[in-house]
Amino acid sequence: LIGAPVRQSEGVFREYLKSLDNLEKPDNVTIDRFFYLHNSPELAKLLKPDEYLLVTSDEDYKRDENTHEWKSVNLKIVTYLKNDLLKQTIEGDYDYFMLVDSDLILHPKTLVALFETDKPITAEVFWTKWQAGERPTPNAWDLDHFTFYQDSIDKWKNPGIYKVGGTGACILIHRSVIESGVNYSPLYNVSFWGEDRSFSIRATAHDYELWLDTHYPAVHLYRESEYQKYVENGGYEAAFSI
Repeated sequence: LIGAPVRQSEGVFREYLKSLDNLEKPDNVTIDRFFYLHNSPELAKLLKPDEYLLVTSDEDYKRDENTHEWKSVNLKIVTYLKNDLLKQTIEGDYDYFMLVDSDLILHPKTLVALFETDKPITAEVFWTKWQAGERPTPNAWDLDHFTFYQDSIDKWKNPGIYKVGGTGACILIHRSVIESGVNYSPLYNVSFWGEDRSFSIRATAHDYELWLDTHYPAVHLYRESEYQKYVENGGYEAAFSI
């Protein structure tokens, strides 16, 4: 099962779906998709009726060219929806759940590469300028909230498979992890912000290692300007030289 909560512009979501449509599949693997369209009913026309559920709420979610502004209520909703996707994975008798945030554009070999790691939890790397003007950082870290060992960032720029302390956003999870009780819910005695940190801590506490594949970095269309540049430069085909 591939899925995610979605609150996205139509243009970015179209490119996102194109990349999912073009994923190469390992032998004997079938894929279903399911998305929670959060305050985004206009995106339903891009999906089959059984691929989505509309979710509405009154809270604001602000984003601009500098950054995205997350509030506690935003985090609670996303956490609930991600946990429900984990639940669907088990109830639907799927072997894996792959979370792919809706502003990521995947290389066609991403899924095959993640399967080939043969790990219960593996993420694919992508790089983001979380604040305008900052250097790009990866969707993984070594320690705590977002702490890195001295050589990690340079190391993760090279193709490989690396053990990390936390990761998320583009991640393949085996059903055994979910069955063990690992989920995205916050831990009452940990103050780190974000559901991916909660998931990573819970996974480690259940004796699962977290791995990062860096062979096929995803493209992160975090800002409207990045989407516009992506389109101007040739879009999906140009991004991955297809």
